[in-house]
Amino acid sequence: MLKTCPFLVSFLQESNQESFNVKLLTVEADNGPKNIYEFKTLTGDIEVEGRRKAMKFAETMGDFTTHYKKINEFISKKVKDLQMRAHELADDYYAIGAECAHLADMMKATEIP
Repeated sequence: MLKTCPFLVSFLQESNQESFNVKLLTVEADNGPKNIYEFKTLTGDIEVEGRRKAMKFAETMGDFTTHYKKINEFISKKVKDLQMRAHELADDYYAIGAECAHLADMMKATEIP
């Protein structure tokens, strides 16, 4: 399990702390920039058109999300009602089964001529 962690393996294999620190710096440099201002492009500009398109798409949705939410709430309410009725029906069937078993026990106790 530990062999799959390259950082730990290289740390354990390196006897000199300074050379390990140098390796660590090169690994961090290979990962790439982490902040938006660290990106370098030929023109100096960064593409943000995708964000504008996403915002435009979200604005054009209009009342769709509101209607969709209402539909989901209605369906959720009906499903919960159906679940409650199914539990009630299951309880009724269980009670009928228990009564049938009780009647069967009573019939066993009595002798039929």
